[in-house]
Amino acid sequence: MAKTPSNGSETLADRPRTPRFVKIILFLSLALNLVVAGLFVGLWADKGPPRRDGAPTGIAFMRALEPEDRRGLALDLRGMREADRAAQRREIARGLEILRSDPFEPEAFVSVLDAMAERGQTLRRMGQDALLARVAEMSPAERAAYADRLEARLASPKRR
Repeated sequence: MAKTPSNGSETLADRPRTPRFVKIILFLSLALNLVVAGLFVGLWADKGPPRRDGAPTGIAFMRALEPEDRRGLALDLRGMREADRAAQRREIARGLEILRSDPFEPEAFVSVLDAMAERGQTLRRMGQDALLARVAEMSPAERAAYADRLEARLASPKRR
């Protein structure tokens, strides 16, 4: 049994030595952690932070517009969506009602989902039409510049 000094403090010489294999394992663990951290830092620096919006590539067509065109298009689309909110609220309320009903009616629920999908497709088509109208108003030089911005946006690994 090891003696402890009477004052209660332990000296370095009194402590048991850490086995060599534990030191090697700790060193390798630290090295591996640094490699993984370096990989993540390298990816972040190369491609930028991960995208949060999850935006599909199609959004690039809108984002490549000049800021004033993008604002105008966004206002047009906002007006379309606001007119559609009452129908959306009715469909959601109907879907909730069906989900809570007993017995559950799968066909009725599918019809609500189909109506919501159709409304989404209609809004997407309206957005395409609004984008097409804006692009059709552009001069050839403006369209070429728009195409260049779009191409650069799609080619960029950051795609922001």
